Amino acid sequence: MRTRTTGILCDRSGERTVNKQCKGERVFARIGKVSQDCAEVWLKARQAEVDAESERRREHERREGAEQLFAAAAQKYLIECKQRGVRTLDVISHHVTILLPHIGSLPLRDVCNDALEGFKDERVAEGAKNATINRSLEVVRTVLFALNCGARDDNVCRLQWAWLLGHALTGVPQHYATATCRASGGGGQ
Repeated sequence: MRTRTTGILCDRSGERTVNKQCKGERVFARIGKVSQDCAEVWLKARQAEVDAESERRREHERREGAEQLFAAAAQKYLIECKQRGVRTLDVISHHVTILLPHIGSLPLRDVCNDALEGFKDERVAEGAKNATINRSLEVVRTVLFALNCGARDDNVCRLQWAWLLGHALTGVPQHYATATCRASGGGGQ
């Protein structure tokens, strides 16, 4: 049976159920034999939680440049890969998934070898081979290069960004970083 509040239902035994869409997220709970007022208070509190989470997500998406979180940059990169029809999207996605707990919440300016040490140590402990770990690190490099070589950021030359990233994540030779930027249309001096 319907009640005065959209999304709160009451069955014949008097038990209330909340089933409502809030900011694209389903809010569902069987809250039992409670009054309509209690159900409304519970729903209002849950909606506030969903609103806060939604605002937090939007705030992360609004970050730009070096303040952007790695998770947002990786999401953007995966979307671009899907649009281009990259055959290895599932492999790239897997590497991003295992990287996110370690560096997903870091701003791009903080993604470096030191930030990845925990990831490397954990993967070695799990028995992953060096080549597999290096593939994950290559995904990090690719996300960073794609983001920074694709658009100018704070008037920083793309070539300088690639050079900085090449040295922040050791193992990328200078000539590789330069070639990557030139291939993507980045300028040089």
